[in-house]
Amino acid sequence: MEALRQSLNTMGVLQHLLAVAFLIFYSLAIGGFLGSRARRTVVLAAMLFATAFIAAADNLVHGILLTALAILGVGGYLAVAWALKAVCEAALAPARMSHDLLSSEKVSAPDAVEPGVIAGATVTA
Repeated sequence: MEALRQSLNTMGVLQHLLAVAFLIFYSLAIGGFLGSRARRTVVLAAMLFATAFIAAADNLVHGILLTALAILGVGGYLAVAWALKAVCEAALAPARMSHDLLSSEKVSAPDAVEPGVIAGATVTA
């Protein structure tokens, strides 16, 4: 682990930019934001940036390990976000169901009030 930490400390600006570009394109590739054609382009760009990052690393194995850790980190983040979403939806399901039942009942509108009448009292000018 110490050797991997040393590789992180010796990374230059180019490697940082390549890593950030890879993370951005990887996140776009696994998200549902883009269509299939754009997603293919983004996947290719993510692979290109990952390959360039690995090639720019001082130690090839450390570059591969850092890329794998980044992929696992993003995947772990998405797993936690998905789990939180599922828990929140399960917790809110009863409230949402009762709201749907109440809103499906027909509620009559209050009787129309004549102009100048407020709660049974007349306003004179």
